[in-house]
Amino acid sequence: MGINLVTNFSVGVPSPLDDRDVVADIAARDAIAAGVRYPGMGVHVIDSDGFGLVKNYQLVGGITNSDWDEFAGGGSGGISEWVDATVYALDAQVVFENSIYKCTTAHTSSAAFITDIANWTKILSYDTVVTSVVGDRTADYSDDVLLVDCSAFNVTITITLPAAVDAKKILTIKRIDNTAYDVIIIRVGADLIDGQTSITLFRQYDSIRLVGTSTLWSVI
Repeated sequence: MGINLVTNFSVGVPSPLDDRDVVADIAARDAIAAGVRYPGMGVHVIDSDGFGLVKNYQLVGGITNSDWDEFAGGGSGGISEWVDATVYALDAQVVFENSIYKCTTAHTSSAAFITDIANWTKILSYDTVVTSVVGDRTADYSDDVLLVDCSAFNVTITITLPAAVDAKKILTIKRIDNTAYDVIIIRVGADLIDGQTSITLFRQYDSIRLVGTSTLWSVI
């Protein structure tokens, strides 16, 4: 019986003729012959790091190995670490600093996650990051709980909040010492804290839980 050649060009059959779509590892990806490459070509790499991490790559701007660019959709179960200069589609999921985020707006990532955070919503945290603070600190989005101790140096401590971008970031700040020095919480730029420019924790065990939304920090 003759072979129906046209059928083998169909992605609906088990073994289409194009075998470039899925490769075993990075070496196999880089070994794809130049003559069969084209800008925009995508490849699914089964083991990108020697430990079974799945990643997707695309040729962007050329067809050399230096033109391979990772894009969303790899990782374990379709989740990969967030990377810059990457096209993320709506509902793509990434891991960034112990949390999983879901894409709410299709975009190309910039150089820093914080710049694009308005395009993501946090759907899961692996753990709570608790940080001991004994001096002035500018909080960032990897902080979940700050335990502030003025007694280490007997000084007033200032905690500066990051920009209150629309990321639903929740931050808890608790004072643990009983000295006469204060813990002063201030904001970046014009971002207010429930309409105030600062909040002070006066007593031992005073604590505050804040959520950042758009250009406002709110007490919850």
